Amino acid sequence: MRGRSHVVLGALGWLAGAPLAASTLHLGLPHETLAASTVGCAGAALLPDLDHPSGTIAQSLGPLTRGVATVLSRALGGHRHASHGLLFAGVCAALAQLLQTMAGRRAMAVLLFVLVAFALRALKPPRGRGEAAGTALIALQAAAATAAAWHFVPGPWTWMPWVVGGGCVLHMVGDLLTDAGVPLFWPFRVRLSVPVLGFPGDTDEKVLVSLMTCALAWLTIRTF
Repeated sequence: MRGRSHVVLGALGWLAGAPLAASTLHLGLPHETLAASTVGCAGAALLPDLDHPSGTIAQSLGPLTRGVATVLSRALGGHRHASHGLLFAGVCAALAQLLQTMAGRRAMAVLLFVLVAFALRALKPPRGRGEAAGTALIALQAAAATAAAWHFVPGPWTWMPWVVGGGCVLHMVGDLLTDAGVPLFWPFRVRLSVPVLGFPGDTDEKVLVSLMTCALAWLTIRTF
């Protein structure tokens, strides 16, 4: 799936599943927390593609994210390898949990800023402007969204590790539906695929994204 498709699937999956999970576990989930975590999951649904140095999110924050993507691509074996397995999702969630434990809400705010920047880059690829201007605009928008979350969303943000892990898993679900498939149980390299969408960008994917966008809009209105 393409970046925009992953963003929509991440938001839709979290908005549909988080309230149900919170209710089942008898946990509170205020609307402002649900809103912030949905946006965060939309960005986290792009994390596995940090193994692609020329991909969309590698360009989100300029040389910083491009450098991280280059290092990860070499370490993880290239695009759609280790980063597209459940082990990667677990490691990312564990790292977020470690950050939350050690540095609390401030570290989670920085993480949310990065995830929002990822989502914005996928939804609004730069057109007709320089890279520096596009990166600066995304950074300002992500900072504004993070500041709003900091002001309105209470608590230590212990939901962020779940957002990170959940977003990664939703990314893999999306790529599982394409012909290329994913090595879901990496380091076992067998690729699993339920090829209902063909290759990324095919007409089937565009139709599915349109339907998911409608579902997301309906669910947002119904929830909030």
